[in-house]
Amino acid sequence: MTGPPGSARDPYYPAGGNGGYDVSHYDLRLKYQPTTDLLEGTATIIATATQDLTRFNLDFGLAVSEVRVGGKKARFATSGDHELEVTPADPPAKGGPVAVVVRYAGKPSELKINGWTAWARTPDGGVAAQEPESAVWWYPSNDHPLDKATYDISVSVPDGTQAISNGVLQSQSSKLGRTRFTWRSDKPQATYLSTLAIGRFDITTDRTADGPPVLNAYSKDLGPHAGAARASIERTTEVAEWLTGVFGRRVEGHWIKEGFARYSQWLWSEKEGEGTAQELADHAYAQHPADDPFWEVEPGDPGPDDQFDIAVYDRGSLALQALRNEVGEDTVHDHGDRGGHAGHSGQDGHSGHARHDARGRTGTGHR
Repeated sequence: MTGPPGSARDPYYPAGGNGGYDVSHYDLRLKYQPTTDLLEGTATIIATATQDLTRFNLDFGLAVSEVRVGGKKARFATSGDHELEVTPADPPAKGGPVAVVVRYAGKPSELKINGWTAWARTPDGGVAAQEPESAVWWYPSNDHPLDKATYDISVSVPDGTQAISNGVLQSQSSKLGRTRFTWRSDKPQATYLSTLAIGRFDITTDRTADGPPVLNAYSKDLGPHAGAARASIERTTEVAEWLTGVFGRRVEGHWIKEGFARYSQWLWSEKEGEGTAQELADHAYAQHPADDPFWEVEPGDPGPDDQFDIAVYDRGSLALQALRNEVGEDTVHDHGDRGGHAGHSGQDGHSGHARHDARGRTGTGHR
C-alpha cells in the first residue's frame, strides 16, 4: 500500500503531511556555510508504519542525494512543490518500525514554494522560524502539526558562529575551524515549532526560579539601539518566570495559545503600569465597528485563509478578559495552568476542551 501524500483529513493543510506512518523522532546532522547559504544534512527519521508501506512521501524541498530505509538504499523521486516520494527495497509492515535516512544539500533561501521562503538569510547566517510551515526548507519530515516528535539537532558552523535550536544544548565542540552545536528537545513538538538560528550572537543563560533554562541570544551588531535591545532581551527570564507563575506551561490549541499569548502581553503591561488589561481590551474592542469583518472570523475555526487573522489573537484575549471579569483572576490563571483543557495534556487542544474546562471550573454554564 502507498502512504498518501497530503492531509486530506485536514482542510487547513491539505498539502501538508503524509499518511501511512507516524514519526516519533528526528535526528538531524547539519553543516552550514553562512557565506554561501549552503546547507548540507543527513536526517534520520524514526517512525511507525500505520499501514503496509510499499511507498511513502516526505515533505521536503532541497536536493536529495540518497535515501535509505531500514539500512537499504531506496528509490526516490520528487513531485509537486515539496513531495519526496520514497520506495523502500523492503516495504515496512503495518505496526513495524520505519527508519529513514535522507542525505541532502541546497541553499534554503533560494527555495521558493508558492512564491515565498521560510528561511530568512541574514548577514551572518540564517533563521528558520515560520508558522505553520518551515521544516520543508531545511529537513525532510511529515510536515503536519498533528505529527509531533522529539528532536536531536546537531549543526556544524564556522568558528565564531553559533547555531541555536530547540531544547537544551547537549554539547559544543570545535575542530578544524568549525564548531558543532548539538541540541536535544525531548518533548514531542510539531514540525513548524522546530527552529534554527545561525549567526554571530552574544549569548547569556539563566534559569527561572523553578528550574527551566532560559537562553538569551542577540546579534553582535544591533546598531544604534543595541543597549535598549539587550536590556529588553535580558528581561526574558523575568517575563518567562512571571508568566509561568500566572498561567503555567501547558497552553495548547492555536487560538487558545495565541489568545493566552496576546493576553499575557496585556497582563505584563498591567504589571508594568503601562495600561491595564481592561484598558487594552477596551482599546482592541473599539478598533472594530460592528460591521467589521473582524467579528465574522471564528477564532476556534477561522478557516484556512484566516487562521492567522488578528481576530484569532485579539478575540481570544478579549474572551479571557471577559472571563476574568466574570469569575475572577485566580480562576482564569488556573484555567491557563491547566492548558485550557484539563485532562488533555500532551494532546492538541481545541475550543471544546476550553469551553468544557471553563464551564466545569466556574459553574457559570458559559458557552
